[in-house]
Order: sequence, then C-alpha cells, then structure tokens
Amino acid sequence: MKRSIILVTVLLIIFSFTACKKTEANVPAGDVCYVTVDCHTAVANAALSAEKREVLPKDGLVLDHAAVSVKEGMNALEAFEAAMKENKLQYELQVSSFTGTTYVEGACNLYSLDCGDLSGWLFSFDGEFPPVGMADTPVKKDSQILLIYSCDMGPDVGYTWE
Repeated sequence: MKRSIILVTVLLIIFSFTACKKTEANVPAGDVCYVTVDCHTAVANAALSAEKREVLPKDGLVLDHAAVSVKEGMNALEAFEAAMKENKLQYELQVSSFTGTTYVEGACNLYSLDCGDLSGWLFSFDGEFPPVGMADTPVKKDSQILLIYSCDMGPDVGYTWE
C-alpha cells in the first residue's frame, strides 16, 4: 500500500511538469507578431473532465502574447505553430474534409467536443474573427493572433454567426 502511494505521488509530480502552463517567452529581435492561446471558457465549464482540467492553467491562459518573429510570407497558422513549438506545448491540426482548410483540433490536450457538441477552437486576428482560416491569413509586424476555445460555437467568446 505504501509503495502504491509513493508511486502515485511520483507519477503526479512527473505529470505536473508536463502540464500546459503559461510560459514567459523571450522576445525575438526584429518584427514580431503575438500569439495568445486562451481556454478560460473550457476551464469554467462543468463538462470538462477532471483529467483535462488538471493539465490546463487555472485561469485558462495558456500563452499570453507570445512573441513570434515575422518572416516574409508567414501566415497565422505558421505563427501559431512557431509559438507552440517555442513553448513546447502540444497541439494537433486537422484538414477539414468539407472546406479543405487546416484547423486546430487540439491544443494543450484540449480538443474539439471536450466541452460538448458545440465546443472547439476558434481563431481571431487583430480583434476580429476572419471569414478565412489561419493558413489564409497573412501576418505582419504587431499582428495579434488569438486561438480561443468556445463551448458553444462562439457566442461565449464574442463571435456571432451571420
């Protein structure tokens, strides 16, 4: 019994070091854009499993304006990937069979449908929800890229369908 408790404690300590947590990023030289990853709605949602809740920051802010060097021809998806890789955060992309666009299916082990049938990741660019995907949105100096988790297809994060 004592051995089991020690093993569980060690595993919990190891697991806590692999959880998705906010990081302080170094600001690269030159032109930069900023990436924020926010899942506060999921953290506040009762439908989120305890296992998922454990790996997410309590305030839901995974990345807060992580600076990414802007390269010529870079798009918002590439900037998002660069920020996630720089901060060693898990993410997974999918290609929509309907539209052919690439979208973020999961980030920090939080996936579409984890908080119900209408939940998933949405993308905002410079304060607006563009009608195109991240790969079709070019970035420039000071662009603000927000990946935000919605539990009801957008209204909970300020997006309304037209």
